Amino acid sequence: MRAGDETETSMARPQYPGDDTRPTSKKELAGWYSYGWAAEVFTVCAMGSFLPITLEQMARDRGVLLSDKVTPCSATLNSPSKTSTQAQWTLPSRYDAGAPTVVNQCVVYILGVEINTASFAMYTFSVSVFIQAILIISMSGAADHGSHRKLLLVAFAVIGSVSTMLFLGVVPKIYIVGAVIAIIANTCFGASFVLLNSFLPLLIRHHPSVLQGVCEPPPALDGSRAQEGHPDSTNDIDHGFDSNATSPLLHAHQGNNENAVTDMRPAATVAVSQELKLSTRISSFGIGIGYIGSIILQIVCILVVIATNQTTFSLRLVLFLIGLWWLIFTIPAALWLRSRPGPPLTTTHQGKHTRSWIGYMAYAWKSLYRTAVRTRHLKDILLFLAAWFLLSDGIATVSGTAVLFAKTQLNMQPAALGLINVIAMMAGVLGAFSWSSVSRVFNLSASQTIIACILLFELVPLYGLLGFIPAIKSLGFLGLQQPWEMFPLGIVYGIVMGGLSSYCRSFFGELIPPGNEAAFYALYAITDKGSSIFGPAIVGIITDRYGEIRPAFVFLAILIFLPLPLMLLVDVERGKRDALALAAELQPSGAQTYGTLPGDEDRAPPTDTASDVVSLTKDSFKDFMKEHDLVLAEFYAPWCGHCKALAPKYEEAATELKGKDIPLVKVDCTEEEDLCRENGVEGYPTLKIFRGPDSSKPYQGARQADSIVSYMIKQSLPAVSTVTEENLEEIKTMDKIVVIGYFASDDKAANDVFTSFAESQRDNYLFAATSDSAVAKAEGVKQPSIVLYKDFDEKKAIYDGAIDQEAILSWVKTASTPLVGEIGPETYSNYITAGIPLAYIFAETKEERDQYAEEFKPIAEKHKGAISIATIDAKMFGAHAGNLNLDPQTFPAFAIQDPEKNAKYPYDQSKEINAKDIEKFIQDVLDGKVEPSIKSEPVPETQEGPVTVVVAHSYQDLVINNDKDVLLEFYAPWCGHCKALAPKYEELAALYAGEFKDKVTIAKIDATANDVPDSITGFPTIKLYPAGAKDSPVEYSGSRTVEDLANFIKENGKYKVDALEAASEKVEEGADVTASPSATSTEAEASAAAGDEKGDDHDEL
Repeated sequence: MRAGDETETSMARPQYPGDDTRPTSKKELAGWYSYGWAAEVFTVCAMGSFLPITLEQMARDRGVLLSDKVTPCSATLNSPSKTSTQAQWTLPSRYDAGAPTVVNQCVVYILGVEINTASFAMYTFSVSVFIQAILIISMSGAADHGSHRKLLLVAFAVIGSVSTMLFLGVVPKIYIVGAVIAIIANTCFGASFVLLNSFLPLLIRHHPSVLQGVCEPPPALDGSRAQEGHPDSTNDIDHGFDSNATSPLLHAHQGNNENAVTDMRPAATVAVSQELKLSTRISSFGIGIGYIGSIILQIVCILVVIATNQTTFSLRLVLFLIGLWWLIFTIPAALWLRSRPGPPLTTTHQGKHTRSWIGYMAYAWKSLYRTAVRTRHLKDILLFLAAWFLLSDGIATVSGTAVLFAKTQLNMQPAALGLINVIAMMAGVLGAFSWSSVSRVFNLSASQTIIACILLFELVPLYGLLGFIPAIKSLGFLGLQQPWEMFPLGIVYGIVMGGLSSYCRSFFGELIPPGNEAAFYALYAITDKGSSIFGPAIVGIITDRYGEIRPAFVFLAILIFLPLPLMLLVDVERGKRDALALAAELQPSGAQTYGTLPGDEDRAPPTDTASDVVSLTKDSFKDFMKEHDLVLAEFYAPWCGHCKALAPKYEEAATELKGKDIPLVKVDCTEEEDLCRENGVEGYPTLKIFRGPDSSKPYQGARQADSIVSYMIKQSLPAVSTVTEENLEEIKTMDKIVVIGYFASDDKAANDVFTSFAESQRDNYLFAATSDSAVAKAEGVKQPSIVLYKDFDEKKAIYDGAIDQEAILSWVKTASTPLVGEIGPETYSNYITAGIPLAYIFAETKEERDQYAEEFKPIAEKHKGAISIATIDAKMFGAHAGNLNLDPQTFPAFAIQDPEKNAKYPYDQSKEINAKDIEKFIQDVLDGKVEPSIKSEPVPETQEGPVTVVVAHSYQDLVINNDKDVLLEFYAPWCGHCKALAPKYEELAALYAGEFKDKVTIAKIDATANDVPDSITGFPTIKLYPAGAKDSPVEYSGSRTVEDLANFIKENGKYKVDALEAASEKVEEGADVTASPSATSTEAEASAAAGDEKGDDHDEL
């Protein structure tokens, strides 16, 4: 990774060989946006405006009037003095724009078949959509699997853009070639956009805000994460080592009170994942960029057409410009987008594994078939997809038909046609924003809003049909008899499109079975693309039959109306219930369906799907708990990603513990809301240990099968088991670490201390004791002493020091740590809390780590008790190197962390790592000869605004070494709550910027870019450092309002400054003290909004 791509965030766990887990960078997002800017112009400017009329005009230049099959349709052929590139398209004098008749029909002959020139363009689009649909389905496997994603995107972009540019050389004589080129270009455009959209889930998955969690700092290796300022806020985001993450159940914000908690509604309707929010934002921003580019180019094309006298050549020239735009702006996408390989697609054939294009195509069609089969069980999805099929066909057909009608029936010029498209796009933007307001005002549901859009859309063909009514026809206007009527109709069309594009996709998402979003959205896209095969072709047939386009409005009116009754039949709540039921059916308890790699579904399922995990309901819960002494219960939701990841591990543990009479149960909180509420469930999954129905405590172990087994065995035993000669060997091997006390029976003090210590640590270690001196003698120990048995290194360690809980704990932590261990989810916490520095050896392969472990064992032995040394998998957890101020892309690497002093000592990565040099480095660190590394942003040359910016290098001066009350906000640039707080924090600072500036400082520090000595547990964290008591900061925990923060400073600061009262007095005196804060707040809000709109990922150092 280049310097610009260095990251402070954790990387996601690799999910398959070759998985690119690097965080999404700003440059990569810019590449993704760039392709939207590049290619969207084709569908808007070419397909929506100039391509249909170009095809029709070139066919017209070679066509003849049907009336005599001799007279050329175009003036081009009547005027030898004009070439086709110079001629304007004028209709024969007999053509009456207001009342076209069959005599004016212009036809061409293709393979002896008589085709209307307007129909020619419609047939071309139908063929291109058909080929496009086949290609999209066939290549979807290659798009999602293997390393072809970016290559295919660039290839289709180049072919499509160059094909569009080739129109410059297509003259009417070879108009058939123009149709072929149009088919190629449209097919490549559709395929490239499918590939572009396939990047989006990966960009979201690896986005820093998702890797870290909104308002969460980079996760610790033990999986702990800071919450969003409050303990009731959790996120459904997987953080590498975060084995104990939970999905949110309650939304933590209501109104203006950040501490408010909403009602406990079904979690599926309350919890909106950070991934979905980010995906919506990035997707919407990408669409917006594409439309902006399209409007700019459309205006340029209109000017070009006018400047070149609106000839056939003008049309070919603007198509060339559209293709050139597409090609040029594809270059940043080709340079900046990473390949992001998908999981390898593995299929089994006679015992051999093959990866081929045939395999990709077969997989794609099988996936589509499987999804289609699943929809049979989902009545409401079937109804919606049927409605969407008709609706999307109507949308595409109306667009093309309207352009051709305006050209052939109303004789509108290209510039005017292009202007209609610009107006429609602007109306679409208006519609996208206004429909949400309309739905709120009239209290419309999503389905009702879609129905309202359909009803409004129906007005378009109905208005065109007014032209058949004699009374209206005689007026010479209304019913689409005059060109100007196309403009208001374009506005209606745009407003409708804005509403449908905003609501249909999100409405469909409500009906999808959780965990099957990708497959069902693929079906949604195929329904959208595939439907457009039929509408244009049918309009072409009608036009051929009647000699004009207006009769096709009858078909369009029927096509747009048909989705209406289907949408009225869709029951959203029923659809959600059916979707959850299907999701549960697709995830049989005990079967490892969730968490498998794409493509794994092709493998044979396990034959035995019987589960050892017991499902409980409210009716069976209490009785089951009464019947069993010890139970581990999981409270889950079927849609929860962490629950899915836990499922196979939980099942494995249940099977192993079944023989020990320790049952594992689960409760579906989407079905048993009351039961989950009664047990205080606030996130998914929640694991609790029950000793009877009314006695429970949280499960504190790791979420791995062996960890669950070990933890529950400890819980099933007394705090201290009794050791005899007969069971000694069995107890010594019951767990990885077993602590046995050897005390005389009359040594009450030692026995009491050991028992109390065991009670406090029973979740972490297995304890036993004996007063039998013979057992102690056989083990070679004297009473009193404690022996720690372990399955590594010297196998046991003996403690014969003071029988004191603190001393014993320190010894146990040290003795239970391998000389050179491995840092992972289950070990990191022990290392960090051991009370001694931790040395990391980052290496990418197991062979390297084993080699370093063996080489450094003598060093670890020499410094045992003074420092812990451990290896760490750099491929999986290399991003943690950045937290130690190492380059997270250069390995092997070495660093020392002292958690007690919050100090980091990175070893020079340009030097070789060997035992001799590392031993000296360790000794120098322990002797205090090495200065700790401090990460800091540059000290600002000037302070702009009322909030003082603090960095690590200015922290002591601005916060500690002064005689002011300092309120300091620890924030992260990607934190949503921090952005929301920003304008209020600026307003607060403005209250103290005048007469109180010598007594109070309002400051902030980016805790992700600066090392800070304070313990930060969430963003934003706000602390007050009172003058004269800087060593005792007061953490703020109230609501984040200006008034409450000001009162907090008044109550806890040395000077008891009441800035609110002072501001109030100035207001009474007529002084305008609010102008500055308000302006500042507005600017801050705009800045925050702009940052959010740009998708700032803040991952570059």
